[in-house]
Amino acid sequence: MIKTIGFIKRRPELSHAQFIDHWTNVHAEMAKAFPQIRRYHLNYVLEEPERAGMASWDIRGEIEGIAEIWYDDLATWQAFRNSPEAIAWRADGQRFIGQVLVLRVEEKAFVEFKGTAGVKSIGLLGRKDGLSPQQFADHWTNIHAPMGRNYPQIRRYHINNVVEALTPSDAPSWGLRDSIDGIAEIWFDNQDVRKQYGTSQQAVEWRADGALFIDRIFPFVVEEKIIIA
Repeated sequence: MIKTIGFIKRRPELSHAQFIDHWTNVHAEMAKAFPQIRRYHLNYVLEEPERAGMASWDIRGEIEGIAEIWYDDLATWQAFRNSPEAIAWRADGQRFIGQVLVLRVEEKAFVEFKGTAGVKSIGLLGRKDGLSPQQFADHWTNIHAPMGRNYPQIRRYHINNVVEALTPSDAPSWGLRDSIDGIAEIWFDNQDVRKQYGTSQQAVEWRADGALFIDRIFPFVVEEKIIIA
């Protein structure tokens, strides 16, 4: 399965409500006609919590939506990118998107829950200086991520190692294009559980391990809307 994640800023002449309305009721609805897209999720940014003790990027208030799209395989994705349908879809995107960064990722699920989790957190991660992308991915995949299975407050936990940036190198991307190494997704039952977990000893221990391979992090709290399941 091929997955892309897009970080989106609205056009400046649109209000946040207009941006969400077009994305949800026009653009996302168009995707239902594309059989190449196997799954499509929208994530509306609700909060950008402070993360004390960790460096970050200067992007607060810049990203208002995060799109996740899945395809069967690389060939299907590449063929769709060049199709008339995709060209028309991107043209519609220009009506409400002012800036976007799209990354192709390799996703791995570590905690799965078949029910409905009420709140989701998405974190952008940058590796520590001196670590290669492979060393970052190895620690995250083989040490840090399995620790998440020990925490009952976490309903679902997926990691996304960045494979490549699809946004052209000369396009504006908030300085993120070549500095994001991973994207973490964590689901909780509700906001209270998320906040309680964030101050727990378990979270302190997990963050201590994260500091061994993560240099920068930017967290979002989002509302997830599933367009194509």
